[in-house]
Amino acid sequence: MTTNVFDYATKRMSADSRWSKELDERLVYIDDSGFDKILLLPHLQACALFAGNGQLIQEWQDWLRTDLQGPHPAVEADGTSIVMRLFSAPDGECLNKQGSGHELPEGYFAGSGAIHAIPCFKQNKCVIKAVETAKERDVMTGGEVKFTDLVNGSNNLKDSARIEHVVTSLVDRGYVMYIRDRKVVPFQEAAANDAKVHRMKRKLLDGALSVDAPCSEMYVPWNDEQKQSLEHAIDVLRGRLRKA
Repeated sequence: MTTNVFDYATKRMSADSRWSKELDERLVYIDDSGFDKILLLPHLQACALFAGNGQLIQEWQDWLRTDLQGPHPAVEADGTSIVMRLFSAPDGECLNKQGSGHELPEGYFAGSGAIHAIPCFKQNKCVIKAVETAKERDVMTGGEVKFTDLVNGSNNLKDSARIEHVVTSLVDRGYVMYIRDRKVVPFQEAAANDAKVHRMKRKLLDGALSVDAPCSEMYVPWNDEQKQSLEHAIDVLRGRLRKA
């Protein structure tokens, strides 16, 4: 699935780079695709941290790069939600309160690997190490750990791909993990020998299926308070554009 971490003290955030889809007792995934779960928004003096529905994440990334005129994308589609937090830069103020996650005095943690990231972070105070630890213990967290520092701007983000490119990369060089025995097989090999994976391959190539950064929060609809919080955050960002 995914692991997201934000350190309130240092204003550093991190996320893994695995995009995936669950298929019965299989995890179909691709790492290091170039499509990041962290988006820098210097024109808005902000940064966004994402999980959940992959197609919605792409739509929101596209919209947040604009001047924010017109209606924003949906927050729910096909029975799942985007999980998104907007942060001011460089002060790290959280502008919207969506995504339950784990809210602690020292930081925000979300995703399937959060329960493993929290004790590591409490001991080491390092957002990168926290996600690395989650990778070791959560099969749904993986790939290079991405990070950014909102104070000094340092980061290792690529921002070089779109969600459709992630799907293509998954078919070309992704993997299938059979959860029961943790056996990992190249996607193309699995598709040639596993009828369910073969059917998934056809749906991916036809555009009928995409990939996500799955987490429990994506199966929870946004409530009215969360929607109002998002609208307020967008108003704040639009105000910054008017002052620019």
